[in-house]
Amino acid sequence: MGEVSEIKQIVEAGTKDAPVKDILWNASQIETERTRILDPGIGRPRILRHFFFKANPEILGPGKRRPVKQEIFNAFQNLIRINLWGDGLVVNPDHPPEIHTRKSVKGLSTVLYMEMVKNNTDFVIQVLAEPRLGQAVIERPLIAK
Repeated sequence: MGEVSEIKQIVEAGTKDAPVKDILWNASQIETERTRILDPGIGRPRILRHFFFKANPEILGPGKRRPVKQEIFNAFQNLIRINLWGDGLVVNPDHPPEIHTRKSVKGLSTVLYMEMVKNNTDFVIQVLAEPRLGQAVIERPLIAK
């Protein structure tokens, strides 16, 4: 626990740039016992997964309303969760999934765009995942340009 020394009256003389010079004030010194907490820089691993999908042509037909991103995610969320679960991962609740069309990915990442062109997919769902409790992570980092 901390201890407080007795209160003394102090005059601080010769202060620079102070509005009031040589003022009498009460002071006490507090001493504490502490343990320094150091951050080792090791947190839970986070893994960014990409799921590529082709749009249903019946939904995108002429005169039909285009689905919003949340509707697209809702249609595929169980499939995404099952795939992640099989790899020992779960969706990170702090970061919602992102959905990007081929047009929007073109400006974000050349690697993702080329993957979408190669697979002829219309949109990608990016999910930030983390390992399930007690699950070891065996992932190789891939840095996309």
